[in-house]
Amino acid sequence: AMTMGLELRRAYVNSLATLHDGTLVSALDDGHVQLWRHGRLVKDSIHGSGSGGGVDHVVSFPTAMSNVGADAKADLDVNTNADVGPHFATAGMGRIRIWSADGDAIL
Repeated sequence: AMTMGLELRRAYVNSLATLHDGTLVSALDDGHVQLWRHGRLVKDSIHGSGSGGGVDHVVSFPTAMSNVGADAKADLDVNTNADVGPHFATAGMGRIRIWSADGDAIL
């Protein structure tokens, strides 16, 4: 059963994005960025320094493989390269953050 109503607390969802693996990313008005898989909360991070304010936008990046030509894809090991690099970005509170697929802030 999905538990989203309980984990969201009393915050509004400002933006949603879906990562290439099906993970749902929610950007909340209380500054939290949450990752959901199969209806369960797997990561809850703070976009800013906790000084208040919300996350206005979240956008997912295309996978690194989407920019590689068909001939080159055959030469690459898709499984080892799928989760390398940035996967989504959030914006709010006067800053932009770049995140990994696991919800760790890269920048």
